[in-house]
Amino acid sequence: MNDSSMPGVMEDAGWEWQEAYLCERFFSEQTGQDMNIDDIYSKGSHLKASDLSRDVSVTISSYEVVDFPDGSKVVLKFQGKDKDLVLNRINGQMISEMYGKNIDNWIGKPITVGPDRTPYNGQMVACIRVRYHPPGQMAPQSAPASTETPAPAESAPNDDIPF
Repeated sequence: MNDSSMPGVMEDAGWEWQEAYLCERFFSEQTGQDMNIDDIYSKGSHLKASDLSRDVSVTISSYEVVDFPDGSKVVLKFQGKDKDLVLNRINGQMISEMYGKNIDNWIGKPITVGPDRTPYNGQMVACIRVRYHPPGQMAPQSAPASTETPAPAESAPNDDIPF
């Protein structure tokens, strides 16, 4: 039996070889270039705890439900921001405490997100937390305590941290 009598065998083998060649070529081109791990992982569209150095107020512009390997999750998009936030159960519950369980009602609402730490597999790891603020109040801006008169607040709760 020759290879032509088995449709798809040569094509599949060709693709495996081509994929292996391209991977090897890509990785060989990357070595010795002073690669920074942050340059590789910071290119994603999802917000990570390392993207935040302090609490930031944002306004929810839209959402979508995305299937991940560990289940479906709500992904929030923010006005004027490039990165979105994949909600874990705790952050989703926090927002629903403020604005109700109907996710459509969250659109246009302000939230504050900030870096935090949480236990995971016996270790403390970085995470993002949605901060609670009473419904009807603007999400608070974090600022150091001062005796000076504060500057007037901006009309939009978006902050200047680039994400």
